[in-house]
Amino acid sequence: MNSSKNKIAAFSLPEMLVVLIIMGILFLLVMDGTALFIQFAQKKSNTIAENGKFYDGYYKLNDLIVSADSLKMNKNNQLYIYRSIPGHLHISESCLLFSFANEKNDTLLNTKVSNLTYKKALIDNNDYLDSVFIDIHQDSLKVLHLYFVHKPSEKEILRQKWMNLEKKYQYEE
Repeated sequence: MNSSKNKIAAFSLPEMLVVLIIMGILFLLVMDGTALFIQFAQKKSNTIAENGKFYDGYYKLNDLIVSADSLKMNKNNQLYIYRSIPGHLHISESCLLFSFANEKNDTLLNTKVSNLTYKKALIDNNDYLDSVFIDIHQDSLKVLHLYFVHKPSEKEILRQKWMNLEKKYQYEE
């Protein structure tokens, strides 16, 4: 019976040390790769969270402008929004804020807002606005232009027409 075929040959000490060193190097490579993957996943999740905050502010801003009764800009470049809870939009330290009439603030966009412009309504030659433009600097070279269109409600259009008709007549008390 030949039992030498079933036996494992003994390793010498230098062979064992070489195997241990190679296994240690492989272990460090795997752990370093895992750490890199975790950092990548964290950066991606932070980017997704930041984009989520941006889109949340964008949709809040869109809802504010679209559902407003009327919009008006003052000389300090603040956009007044007349609605059930009136307030105004303004830029403060490159953030776009909505200040409610009861002195509460809501940060809508906090990504380097640089410009808030508007266009006046073309109908009836009044002081109310129908378009709002917002410029956002995302990187050193990229600028994102947001454009919101405001269409007043039928009730507000009727109220403006009545006000224009009353301007033609002088009432004495």
